Amino acid sequence: MGGLTARLPLVDGAERLGVVAVVSPTLDALLLRRARVLASLLAMMITSKRSYKDLFPPGVGEHRAPRRRDDSDVRVEEPQS
Repeated sequence: MGGLTARLPLVDGAERLGVVAVVSPTLDALLLRRARVLASLLAMMITSKRSYKDLFPPGVGEHRAPRRRDDSDVRVEEPQS
């Protein structure tokens, strides 16, 4: 692919999420502005999808009791009559 490449950061505040590359035969002020808007929109989309994932970061949910792997240590008591 020929042309000029502009690489723009995908950022959320101070956090850098990645980089998007825009390739065009010419890079003028309008194209760069549109590329920055695109990068901002992509960053917002990535950030908004993060809150809906099924996985949690380490440390979250560790307050729960661990699950048993088998029933060998389960005691059953007979009801007293």
